[in-house]
Amino acid sequence: MHPRLALVFAAALAAAFLPTAARAEPRAALHDQRPAWATPEHDLGAVGDTRLDHVTVWLARTPQRERAFADWRAAQATVGSPHYHQWLTPAQLGARFGASDADLAALTGWLTSRGFTVLRVGNARNFVELSGSTKTAEAAFGVQFHRYAIGTNERLSIDREPTLPASLASLVAGVTGLSELAARPQHGSSFPAQLHADYTASDGTHVMAPADFTAIYDLAPVYAAKLTGTGQTIGIIGRSRVLPADITEFAARTNVAMSAPTVIVPPTGVDPGAPCATTSCNTSATIDDQLEATLDVQRAGSVAPAAALDLIISKSTATEDGLEIALQYAIDQYGTAVTANVLSLSFAECETLATPAATAAMDALFQQAAAQGQTVLVASGDAGAAMCDTQNAKPPASQALDVNYFCSSSAVTCVGGTELVDPTASDFWNASGSATGYIPEGAWNEPGTTGATVASASGGGASQYIARPAYQTGLAPATATGRLVPDVSFSAAAHDGYLACMAAYASPCSLAADGTFTSGYFYGTSAAAPAMAAVMALVDQAAGSNQGAANAQLYELATGSNNPFHDVTVATSGVASCALTTPSECNNSTPGQLALTGGLAGYAVGSGFDLVTGWGSPDVASFVARWPGLAVPALAIDPGSIAIPAGGQATVSLQPSGFVTAMMFSCTGAPDGTACTFSTDDAGHPTMTIGPAAAAAPAAGGASPLRPLAIGLGAMLIVAALRRRRALVLAASLAFAGCYGEIVDSGHGDNAGAIVDDAAAPASEVTVTATGALGETASAVLAVTVGS
Repeated sequence: MHPRLALVFAAALAAAFLPTAARAEPRAALHDQRPAWATPEHDLGAVGDTRLDHVTVWLARTPQRERAFADWRAAQATVGSPHYHQWLTPAQLGARFGASDADLAALTGWLTSRGFTVLRVGNARNFVELSGSTKTAEAAFGVQFHRYAIGTNERLSIDREPTLPASLASLVAGVTGLSELAARPQHGSSFPAQLHADYTASDGTHVMAPADFTAIYDLAPVYAAKLTGTGQTIGIIGRSRVLPADITEFAARTNVAMSAPTVIVPPTGVDPGAPCATTSCNTSATIDDQLEATLDVQRAGSVAPAAALDLIISKSTATEDGLEIALQYAIDQYGTAVTANVLSLSFAECETLATPAATAAMDALFQQAAAQGQTVLVASGDAGAAMCDTQNAKPPASQALDVNYFCSSSAVTCVGGTELVDPTASDFWNASGSATGYIPEGAWNEPGTTGATVASASGGGASQYIARPAYQTGLAPATATGRLVPDVSFSAAAHDGYLACMAAYASPCSLAADGTFTSGYFYGTSAAAPAMAAVMALVDQAAGSNQGAANAQLYELATGSNNPFHDVTVATSGVASCALTTPSECNNSTPGQLALTGGLAGYAVGSGFDLVTGWGSPDVASFVARWPGLAVPALAIDPGSIAIPAGGQATVSLQPSGFVTAMMFSCTGAPDGTACTFSTDDAGHPTMTIGPAAAAAPAAGGASPLRPLAIGLGAMLIVAALRRRRALVLAASLAFAGCYGEIVDSGHGDNAGAIVDDAAAPASEVTVTATGALGETASAVLAVTVGS
């Protein structure tokens, strides 16, 4: 019998016998399931029978299986381990670490006997998806459903901790979908704006186009190395479709060859329906979700234009957020119905409004993604240090420190926000409104002005539920024992918002006859997270494999000698004196209700890691080239020593490995009177020939030997020879098939010269260096003997 059919049969058999016994069995409570806000003082009364389209029962591993899973995750992340980056499928995880057939049969049998419909058992055997009603759940779990006041809003929740028969309670880690979560998209926007083709507005201000992001964060070398996301899939988690025309017009206006996303609605989810296409529907309750999806697709697609984009979406049910349904599907169906090796989530709910159990459930799901090789990026949030507050809105009278519960897991990379500090626009932007290079950054914090204050800043802080992971050992603040966020940041401020195309807000980006188009701009950590997701897709492409949870390697990179991050400090923020009592570009403090002061003191930026911007923003070229997950570049020479007859030459094979990009070769230390030239053999592998200098270098006053030679799929260009006392350097850009990549500009110019010392040197050590387009290098030494 097929294993699935056997499980269904066992569950049905168990259901026939369980009800009577279960009623007599003592019950045990599941702890930390009822949210802190579901209290008598907020109670608005019980509700009638309401449909529950989606409830998730999360399964607990036995202590032995939990230890085995933790050991496996550690081995996957340890360089040198035989299991390093040995990813498992969801089904393999289920077979090794998931619930047993007997336990699943007992639990699902009892649930169906109590009136629930089992929609699906996770492939990893770590959750069961159900549907039913509030009356079904009340009878099964011994609870009542009430409505509760949360500020000016209402939410549905159970009124007490749920219980289960004692024999089943030990199988269950928690239940989500018994209290209403309402994660908010973390963005701000401004529509419409009349822009010229160079992305400047009539008042001279500019928005950030993809080319500006490329210049500021150094992506040009990455693109030149043909790292554009080919072969990668970025999964964008959301609750809405996008309007296809918004994506195609954005691509056309920005000259980005990106594709429209593939929409995936989980079978156990709820289809959100068609997107809004005109201003007549932009006041709907779901328009913010469409705006978020549009932002995420345009940001991810413009940074990794060759990557496939999957928009994985579900509408929320009465009690379960559509984001959780989409996440469960994106992770548990990976390798079958879903191919996204990188996932991006730009929504937030604070830990206090969630529950410890809900936070733990998300952590378990993200740990599953990591074990499968998926990388998850999450926005840190837009309400500064007070994540329970609504971003871009007047702060409440009482504020408290909190973080995004989606960010709390150690298996996700939490992405915060910076703000570009360009006091004189001409310092960093040219006359056409384009960025010329990196722009110093402070913390993103735009609190508004006196009388119109809002919380609008990079989220960050310490989790109250998830312990600090090993990769954050020793980081300040020492008093915080929880997971610290964010990990990294990108620009997120309205000060330099990202170009946006959205017809629903009268900003379709259609090009007018006079060269202008109507657009808008997005901002927030929602814009930073999909950008970082795209960067990780570039890393996966460079590595040729999935990297899984990124933080262990990211922190290793940040604390090493080749740190590629732009550190955000008080000095770079331009704030003369950083006071946490006043929100500014040096902190993520929030304002009061009517003034900049009187709000919540957050955290300050500082040297190295901080709770506002993490390690800062990456220089993407350096970040990709130095990524610890990549192979270490190496160069071997075969043979390792040669003897050159007088007036003759000899050729050796060059064997580079571990390079991300195409290479340029050079040599130093060649014997006097000789020169190095580089070519490829018949198989397309690089070679170096050492022979008489006259054969490769021009005579005095002559022209440099700049002549292209056809080699396989590419071409070789002899650039120049630099001869100096007892040394000669010859640089060449080579295009090789296969692992050697494609030709890139070597960046070396006029190096031709004359030999200074022609004294005999019968023996030399020649150092040969291979340099990749992103700066990665490796060298090897060749022993050379010259005959008399």
